[in-house]
Amino acid sequence: MAAVTYGVTEKGFVRKPLSVIVESINARFTAAFGSTFDVSPESPDGQVIGIVANEASLCWEQAQLAYNAYRPGAVEGVGLDAICELNRTERYVNRPTQVTVYCEGASGTVVPAGSLVGDGTHEFKTDLDVVLPGDVTAICQTAGEIYVAPGTVTKIITTGIEGWESVNNPEEGMTGVIYESDPKLRARRDRTLASSSTATAEAIYANLASLDLEYVRVRDNDTTSPIGNQPANSIYVVVDGGTVNDIARKIYTAKPGGVPTYGKIETKIKDSKGYEKTIYFSRTSKVPVFFDISVKRLPTANLSSNDVVVSIQNAVQAYVDALQPGAPIVWSYVVPAILSATSGIQIDSLKVGLSDDEMGLETLEMDIDQRASTETANITVTDTTNS
Repeated sequence: MAAVTYGVTEKGFVRKPLSVIVESINARFTAAFGSTFDVSPESPDGQVIGIVANEASLCWEQAQLAYNAYRPGAVEGVGLDAICELNRTERYVNRPTQVTVYCEGASGTVVPAGSLVGDGTHEFKTDLDVVLPGDVTAICQTAGEIYVAPGTVTKIITTGIEGWESVNNPEEGMTGVIYESDPKLRARRDRTLASSSTATAEAIYANLASLDLEYVRVRDNDTTSPIGNQPANSIYVVVDGGTVNDIARKIYTAKPGGVPTYGKIETKIKDSKGYEKTIYFSRTSKVPVFFDISVKRLPTANLSSNDVVVSIQNAVQAYVDALQPGAPIVWSYVVPAILSATSGIQIDSLKVGLSDDEMGLETLEMDIDQRASTETANITVTDTTNS
């Protein structure tokens, strides 16, 4: 059987180019009417061939789209929406900005769903009843990508609720989305494919992925011993982004019954029967890292001492900034980062530590809720060229 060049082949669908279609039709005409038949583009018959070939090319295009209709990496637009529907993932369209607000006042006071708060520019409506003191998700009433900084939603707009005294948002809001792009929708779909999994960590991770969080880590400690500060037989969820109440609900609906959660943030939600449940999780926190580096400029170096210091500090800063939460500081990995950014030097000494008076050559481990960070003041660079 002859190998298939165009159409459905062993390597997938190969679309026939317009030029090949024209050549094929030309060959058929000359075979039928003789070599003197004028198929040049300028001739009347050549013009007809071009028109027919263009229509055939459009058919090949549609055939290719049909072939790729169930390939998430190839389909676009509405076709991608249709694929995502198969695993109940919907494109974000006009998703409003949301923010977690903490309401205070007389203990036991109920602030009903639909109460309005604001930041002086936009109004936000609470999505559930909240018993004071407590937190609740508030949804921006203005469409668009509206950023909400921490500590800005402080105005109570709805009046007449006796006992409700103040409102604030300890964390920044989850910025709204006007229309989610195809690449972001594909990535979110991939993250949610484990939503039907029975594995605790995978199910929770997939459930949280629908919130489009910046960072998610789930650790299921099913042992009888603690892992760091995490107790035995508990679930530890660490996230960046999203609103507190949405995160807590996603964790609750995916975690197995009877297994406690662990974390620094405590949130109370209600189950389908109205019973109150307490969910714990954490945000990442920055861990300052200090560096002490001694270098010497080589004779071929064309940099001043100050240039060397600044270049090394920038390289170390870039290395640390690129690390994900939970990633360790491996001192030996810092060396290539410095040398690739600063030529003409030799590194005589490089030490790292969690304080400026306790540094060495050890790897600095980070837990899943820790993000290594540094700044110029924490990066000491000594040029010993003239010493």
